[in-house]
Amino acid sequence: MPAEPLRFGLYGCGNRTNALIDSVIGDGLVEVTCCFDIDGEKAHRVAAKYDAQMAQTSQQLIERKDVDAFLISLAPFAHVDACIETLPAGKPIFLEKPVATNLQDAKRLAQAVKCRGEAAKLINVGFIHRYQPVYRRVTEMIQSGRLGQVVASHIHWLSHSPPGPRVEGMELDWRDEPATGGQLMFHYCHCFDLHRLWGGEFKSITATSNHLVYPQSTSENEIFVCAEYESGALAGFHFSEVSRRIDMLGRIEGTQMTIEHEWNEHPVIRLYKTDRQYGPRVADEEIRDIPVDFVNENMVDFIAAARGERPVVSPIEDGLATVVIAEAVRLSAREGRRVELAGLL
Repeated sequence: MPAEPLRFGLYGCGNRTNALIDSVIGDGLVEVTCCFDIDGEKAHRVAAKYDAQMAQTSQQLIERKDVDAFLISLAPFAHVDACIETLPAGKPIFLEKPVATNLQDAKRLAQAVKCRGEAAKLINVGFIHRYQPVYRRVTEMIQSGRLGQVVASHIHWLSHSPPGPRVEGMELDWRDEPATGGQLMFHYCHCFDLHRLWGGEFKSITATSNHLVYPQSTSENEIFVCAEYESGALAGFHFSEVSRRIDMLGRIEGTQMTIEHEWNEHPVIRLYKTDRQYGPRVADEEIRDIPVDFVNENMVDFIAAARGERPVVSPIEDGLATVVIAEAVRLSAREGRRVELAGLL
C-alpha cells in the first residue's frame, strides 16, 4: 500500500514555498493542511490553491495536530526566529537557506538546536545545488574514490547584478537589502556547501573583496577567497557581481585525476587522468549528457527522512557552517587577516 501523504504546515507563502511544494505535490507525496504568512493575502491564495486551512497566527499553525512537518521559507532574516519558534513542536522541519544572515543569529539557532536534542536532527536545509545534475555527478565521482584524495578545489560564480529595484514597487534589489545577507549569504552558501561536501570541514579563511563598480551596493562586487581544509587541502572561491559572463565554473585537483565542471546552458564535466607536457590539451573523458534542469529531490529526501526511512541529507549543522564561513570571509576581507573558524560558532 502506498504511504499516506506527508501533511505540511507552511510557514511562509511566497514564491519559493510554492515552487518547493509544487515539485512534489503532483506525486501524491504531500498535502498541505495549513499555512501562515504575515501577508494575509498571500496565505489566503496559497490556502485556496492547496485546499488548506489558513492560520491567523504562527502559533495556530504550530499547534495544529494535522500537521506532520513544517516548511519554513521566509525572508532570510526571519528564518532563525521561525525555526526556533517551531522547534518545540518536535516535528520535522524543511528550512530554506540561508538559515541565518549573521553570526549572532546563527549562534542563537545553534543553541536552540542543541537544547532540542534529538528533535533537531529532523531539520533539513534547502541546499538544492547538491541536486544539480552536474554537481551530483561530481559528488559521485569523489565519493567513489575515482579522484583520489582532494588536493585543491575552486569555483567561479560569475554574474552581472547592478544594484537597483528589480521588482515593481520595491525600492531596493534584495541583494542590496542588508537583512538578506547579500549574495554572500543568500546564494554563495551553495558553493561553501558543495566544497564541504567534496573535501570536508574548513580550518581557516583568507579573503578580500571590493565595491569598485557599484560602490553603493551592500553586496560585494568581487570576492576572492582561499580556504584551508582541515586535511590541508585548499579551496578557492571567486564570486563576481560585475562579470559580463553568467556561469559557474570549477576545478578539483585530486591525487588520481583532475575534474573540471561547468554549470550553464550546456553543462559539462571534463576528466584529466594523464600527466602531459606543454601543448594542446584534450580531456581524457568528457561528459556532456547532463541535464540543465532537475527535479527537486531535496524535498523528496526530506519527506523520506520525515517518515523515518533515511537520515536527513543536509542537516542544520551544514546550514550553520555556511553562515560561519560567509562571516569569516567578510571578517577576513575587512580586517585583512586570516580567520580561524574554530570557536566562531
